[in-house]
Amino acid sequence: VEGTVELHVSNLFRRLSVFAGDCALDSLEEVCCDAEIPASEVVDLLSRLSDKSLLMPEPGRVGYRYRMLETLADYGRERLVESGEAEVLWRLHSDHFLKIAETAPHGRLAEERPNLARALDLLRSGRTEAALRLAVALIEFWDSAGPVKEARERLESLLAEVPAAPDLRARALDGAGWMAFRQGDMERARELFDQSRALLAPAGDSAELTRALSNLGLASFFVGECDLARDHLEESLRVGRGAGATKAMAGSLMVLALLAYFTGELDESEARAKESLELAQESGDTKLAGFRERGLGVIALERGDLARAARAFRHHRCIERGGSQAPFRRRIGVGEAAAKRAAHADRIMRAVARHDGEHGAHRVVGDRLGKRRAADGRDARPHLAAAGAAPRPLREAGWRVTARLGADAGAVIVNSCSVTHVADQKTRHLLRQARGTAPAATLALTVCLLETATAGEVEVLNTDMVYDQARQLDL
Repeated sequence: VEGTVELHVSNLFRRLSVFAGDCALDSLEEVCCDAEIPASEVVDLLSRLSDKSLLMPEPGRVGYRYRMLETLADYGRERLVESGEAEVLWRLHSDHFLKIAETAPHGRLAEERPNLARALDLLRSGRTEAALRLAVALIEFWDSAGPVKEARERLESLLAEVPAAPDLRARALDGAGWMAFRQGDMERARELFDQSRALLAPAGDSAELTRALSNLGLASFFVGECDLARDHLEESLRVGRGAGATKAMAGSLMVLALLAYFTGELDESEARAKESLELAQESGDTKLAGFRERGLGVIALERGDLARAARAFRHHRCIERGGSQAPFRRRIGVGEAAAKRAAHADRIMRAVARHDGEHGAHRVVGDRLGKRRAADGRDARPHLAAAGAAPRPLREAGWRVTARLGADAGAVIVNSCSVTHVADQKTRHLLRQARGTAPAATLALTVCLLETATAGEVEVLNTDMVYDQARQLDL
């Protein structure tokens, strides 16, 4: 390399090794350019590196990105350390990607995952508050992109190692709690949410405190402590009103709507969901608004008001698709969906009964809503606790509930969403893995797969129990 390129090209090559994977032109200019290598010359220098096959330009989301072969990058890093520039370049890289994490859209963050990970590692080695600041900036992206395990591990390790101001630490605790919640570790989630609440409370009402209390209420609800959940959620609303935290209040109201729904209080559930929808629309959050529209559709189905449910689901689909009326590959009419739900309830009963005794299966009725429905003379079967969302009644009935898939499993529950092609592929992979690992187990699927796949495709997957999206919350 040194013998075939002139000095400035060689210097740029050396500096480019600071990036992980590839980089965009704006990042390259921000990190690598200075008086010695001005930004006005960098495009020409990149072309020379490319001509000598030392750098590969590749189309990115916006413009080109530039990548080195790993062997060349290793060589460049050796030269970077020898030059004495390494410490300066690492700092510039970390500062730049902290700014990217705090300001860029998720599409850009997805492209920069290797560089963001490298920046986190560099900042963590220095044990500076900037490391926790970068992790906190990535919480929403991690939540949407899916690396929940990595996110929780990074946040918890940084919380243990890096000193930080109380407000930043509280946001990190809330984020770590949310990742624990996503993994189904409710007790740890509650601990982390409560620590976040304790740090935020002395400073008075804030959006962060509103969210921490809301999340604490949600986790309490998931472990069956409904009265405690309601207390946390009502307190969250009080704090949110004082802080003007519209978006966080919308979340609290939606959890209260779910709580009322599962305890059979449909009027309260509908009122809370409508108020949540109004606040979501006011805050401009179309994703949250779409979810609340769907919730109102589920309540209408519960009341038997199919026309109203149809309007809510159509509006939800319009919101989810940015105003487009493009159909799903297979659109299920609301009346047909209601009939399918009843059939699915019977199918679950038959499937569980078929395995009863043979695999030690137990039929479990949700302790709150199931008993209330039975007392009212309504069918409690749709509330079979056949999913991991209800671990306590399952354990009480003799099940050992675990997130690990083993050959001795009596039942395997896949709870997923296949709205996007990536999630659809994950769901199908999990089903095939479950059937291959535990062929004798009852296989339950609680997804919106029926909205994006034909019934025949579901049958091919050899699934014993299927619930469509309209009944996913019940299960």
